[in-house]
Amino acid sequence: MPQNRPEMPFRKAAAQPIAAEIAAISDINMAFLRVLTHPDTRGLPGLLGLDGAVLEALHVLELPQLRKVASSPVLLAEFSSIPGVSHAAGVAESSRLAAMVGERWEREVQGFADRLLTCLWQAVRHDPLLAAFCIGFDTNKCNELASLSFSKISRCSGHAASCLQARLASHPRFWQDLIRTVRSGSSAQQTASQLAGIQLSVMKH
Repeated sequence: MPQNRPEMPFRKAAAQPIAAEIAAISDINMAFLRVLTHPDTRGLPGLLGLDGAVLEALHVLELPQLRKVASSPVLLAEFSSIPGVSHAAGVAESSRLAAMVGERWEREVQGFADRLLTCLWQAVRHDPLLAAFCIGFDTNKCNELASLSFSKISRCSGHAASCLQARLASHPRFWQDLIRTVRSGSSAQQTASQLAGIQLSVMKH
């Protein structure tokens, strides 16, 4: 008579941190999408690496659809470089965006970028391999970020928004496919586009 095999306890224990990480990523992604779809960004020709067509497509999505976009297992936001370490060009870009969008959006994006930087700093210090995958930084950049002190991170936060950008914004189809599959209502297509994001993130490294 066949016997039921006992569930291995380490499998359940391993699944719980992964589920928590995915939930945290989704939460960060939703906050980033709120930055992108801020009322003051409507009609812009582009923002944080995304062109105007993608930006407008995000604006017209309903809240449940935006939440589906946010459920991507990889972060949709990234830093082009470690804020405060090399930011000369970013300062000019930040000033240009502030003039183009307005002070309300500038405060919102700065607050998001500061929180994201602190969150990623903590992540790379505790789980560098997972952080490298989620963040988009290579191993050297992750190590550089992890080596910064709390005081240095606090000083860098003022430059965080100038280095913020949409992840995989230069890819010709990534964001378009995310939006298209959400609009289609097909869970299978949405899963495929999310898996493509994982593959692209791996290839980037």
